[in-house]
Amino acid sequence: MAIKYYYEGGENSLHTHPTEDHAFIVLDGEATFYDRAGNATALNKGKGILPKGWFYRFHNSGGKPLVLLRFGADPDRPEVTRTGITGNPLESRSRENNFVAPEPIEGSYWSL
Repeated sequence: MAIKYYYEGGENSLHTHPTEDHAFIVLDGEATFYDRAGNATALNKGKGILPKGWFYRFHNSGGKPLVLLRFGADPDRPEVTRTGITGNPLESRSRENNFVAPEPIEGSYWSL
């Protein structure tokens, strides 16, 4: 389980977690998720999505910081947990996923 905070951006590379049950719940802001065909689903505070077994990507679409609660369960926890559209392993902190190292914003915070 993790709380994920996106000032902007998101997980921009189409990917799947083939062995993991997982869910996202928006705690604040808005996220737009896209499936393999490019169909969009916008989620606001309190809404969730279960992307098990399908390719997806998402981004912050709400004009303010996005806070997601992510639950995941993978009892076997294989070596490769994220697969890109080409079938190759994909790291969440990769250039392909447009990862940018987090930087604190002085005076800015989020709380429940």
